[in-house]
Amino acid sequence: MLHPLFNDMLEIGNDLGFEMTMITNGSMITAENINYLAEKLKLIGISVDSSDEQIQLKMGRGCGSHVQNTLDTINLIKNVGIPLKINTVVTLLNYQENMKNFIEFIQPQRWKVFQYLPILNQNDKFNERFQITDFQFKNFQKMHKNIRLVGGILPVFESNEDMTNSYLMISPSGKIVSNIDGKYDFKDIKSIGKKQFADLIDFTKYTSRGSV
Repeated sequence: MLHPLFNDMLEIGNDLGFEMTMITNGSMITAENINYLAEKLKLIGISVDSSDEQIQLKMGRGCGSHVQNTLDTINLIKNVGIPLKINTVVTLLNYQENMKNFIEFIQPQRWKVFQYLPILNQNDKFNERFQITDFQFKNFQKMHKNIRLVGGILPVFESNEDMTNSYLMISPSGKIVSNIDGKYDFKDIKSIGKKQFADLIDFTKYTSRGSV
């Protein structure tokens, strides 16, 4: 939402027939723009990695009031009827936290939980601070796997293995991005034929996380 052409992109996406959604920390959603967003977006995802203000602060989110600000933003979203998604990244700072009461209080339509994913030359300088083991991620999943969201939907958990080679991403410069072998690989979109798109992602992984 910091992009000066944010509204233009929403308009263009809708004109082209895309179902537009966004993931945000929620800090720029206001009472003044929420009705406009409700017209243009099919879903809003809010990044919430903890229900503890101090943990959020250590993660670099907000200035000590991120959780309360998030709850205020969620009220705005729900009041205009936009479906809500919560994204949570599990790291060394929050893998032992039980977020059950918090998530059930928010009642999102979807909760996606990601294992911290190291990417070479992107976030690897933070690995010592944030990276967790598969075992630690599975323990977090075990604590939360039976939570029921709106309509009885279950949370979706994505391990490092699940995320690798399962997203079709386009960079701001217009290149196709793949995340094979723990690093980003950039390909010129004009150099890729239609049949080659199928080789860019693992179709089984892509469909197994409800991406169609």
